[in-house]
Amino acid sequence: MRPQSYLCLCYSAIYYYFENEVLQ
Repeated sequence: MRPQSYLCLCYSAIYYYFENEVLQ
């Protein structure tokens, strides 16, 4: 797995979690 791919995946997870926190 490439570092860039992992970083993108991690960023997506954080963004999704942050969005849920803001909505609730």
